[in-house]
Amino acid sequence: MSEWKLVPVEPTEMMFSATREQYWEAFQADYSAMLAAAPDAPQAEPVFYVHLDGIRAMPPDIFAAWSPTAKQTAHEYRPVFDHPPPDELARLRAENERLRADADLYRHNWQEARRMLSERIATDMGAAIDAAMAQGKV
Repeated sequence: MSEWKLVPVEPTEMMFSATREQYWEAFQADYSAMLAAAPDAPQAEPVFYVHLDGIRAMPPDIFAAWSPTAKQTAHEYRPVFDHPPPDELARLRAENERLRADADLYRHNWQEARRMLSERIATDMGAAIDAAMAQGKV
């Protein structure tokens, strides 16, 4: 068994049924507390360096030996990690929060969006029917 496991932020029904807890709310609270108390995964070294073309790649030891002699092209290679570095993880989390905020905004405005979409579809259908009638196809 490995030292680390990737788990969902929100617990699943299957996870709940694998416990002895009888109440979903209590299980959710315990699960959230465990996630909050969990340590960050250790930062790993890159497992490969991949060229921007996505075709060429090399392991870290070869890249370390080669890159000082290839200053003009070494910048074209990007490190690939088993898991994202902390700054990338922070960027992804911020982007996730932004998208969630946008989703909340759209969720609150769904009735207006639905009305607008219905009007647009009706207008497009009406125009298509008028065009077909003008051409004698209907």
